[in-house]
Amino acid sequence: MAHRSARTTRGPLRPMLCLAPSDAGALRLGLLALVCGLLPRCCECRPGYVGLIPNGDKVPGTRKPMATGHVNTQGHGERNQFGIDFEAAGLKWTPEFCRQDSDGDGRSNGEELGDPDCVWKSAKKGKSVPPARSTGITNPGLADNLGFVALVEDLLQRALAFVQGLFGGNGNGEL
Repeated sequence: MAHRSARTTRGPLRPMLCLAPSDAGALRLGLLALVCGLLPRCCECRPGYVGLIPNGDKVPGTRKPMATGHVNTQGHGERNQFGIDFEAAGLKWTPEFCRQDSDGDGRSNGEELGDPDCVWKSAKKGKSVPPARSTGITNPGLADNLGFVALVEDLLQRALAFVQGLFGGNGNGEL
C-alpha cells in the first residue's frame, strides 16, 4: 500500500505526519481511546460524598469542598477516623454515626456539621433540606478547639435573637 506524502495529504495532520487517510483515522481513534481511558483515573475524586453529610459543602478549610474524610484535606489517600466511621456507617448519615465524636474533640459529628439532633436526611434526588444550623460548621475529622468557639458563637446568636424577640429588636443587633 503506497502512502501519500505530506504534500498530498489534506486536513489538520498534513504538516505533522505523512499518513494515508486511513492511518490518520486510526491515529485519531487511538488518541481518543487513550484520552477516554485516562480521564476517569485523573478525575477519581468523590465530590458526591459531600452531599451525603449535612453541610458537607460548608466545612471550612483550604479546599472547597473539604475532603472531610481524609488525613490529607486536599483528598485522596489515607482516611481519618471520620472517613473510617463514615464507611462503617455504610456511607450514610445515620443517627449512630451522627452521635459519634470521630475526631475526639468533645463534639459529636452532628454538632460539628450543624445537625445536633441527628435528624438530617440526605435527599435521594435533588437538593437536601438544610440541617438545623449552617453556621459555625467545623471539620468532624479534625480535632480542634474551634468547636467550642462555634458553640459559644451559636449560643450568643440564639440569645440575641431571643432578646430581640422579647423586646422587638430591629434585627441589626440593636434593641
